[in-house]
Amino acid sequence: MIHDIQKFLEVEKNDADVIMVSKWVGHYKTFLQKYKFDDRNQKMFEQVAHYFALRHAKREGFTNLSAGLLLFGGVGTGKTHAMRLLSSHFGIEFVEAQELAVQYAIGGDKGFSEWVADWKYKELIIDDIGAEREVKHFGNAGIVGEFIGQRYNLWTLEGKLTHMTSNLSEEDFIDRYGERTWSRLHEMCGFVSCVGKDARRTETP
Repeated sequence: MIHDIQKFLEVEKNDADVIMVSKWVGHYKTFLQKYKFDDRNQKMFEQVAHYFALRHAKREGFTNLSAGLLLFGGVGTGKTHAMRLLSSHFGIEFVEAQELAVQYAIGGDKGFSEWVADWKYKELIIDDIGAEREVKHFGNAGIVGEFIGQRYNLWTLEGKLTHMTSNLSEEDFIDRYGERTWSRLHEMCGFVSCVGKDARRTETP
């Protein structure tokens, strides 16, 4: 079962804050319309715009945004584009899952730990989980799954948010990373299903 993102969007229940967040939702709808969203992913568009508004409110001290954002679904539906906007607009570190795998393959456990050390106490976006070439961690769990576990610990102990994108279905994700990692994602992220046409194929020259 996919948890709807609304359960994670906590806004202070007073009129002033509701009006302010509504204003920011309108702003971020305009901001996000630079990417072509069609009717089939209108709900995704609304939810992402609302999340951006609450992230803005968190920065301004108006609300307690307690979870990250996970965008999942087909290719070409705007997941990475939305996350790059989130990264650039709010100054959030951005890394592709493939780069995590490459760095572990190059440096092993020690080198990888040193490479990710700067992100330990920062908000982070991990893009395209599942597209990476699988690299085992201690011959057991994949390094990306292990890293998600590290980010989960940071979230529980320090409240540091992690945002992610993936093309994997629930079944494929569990097959690759395990039930435990999937369960942790449900705790630390609000899920948004990204459906619609592949914009890369439907764009006209």
